[in-house]
Amino acid sequence: MPVLNGKALKEEEFDKLDDELKNQFEEKSNIVQQMIMDVIRKNQANRKRS
Repeated sequence: MPVLNGKALKEEEFDKLDDELKNQFEEKSNIVQQMIMDVIRKNQANRKRS
């Protein structure tokens, strides 16, 4: 869920943003998703070692 100026954007609001800003949101979203997946993998590896 994109947040702009502390406010969660609805899909319609996001669609109205200029392309550059939407691309920035998408890039950051990809980074966050990768970080989450890394944490999940590390957590699973730690559980297997325990």
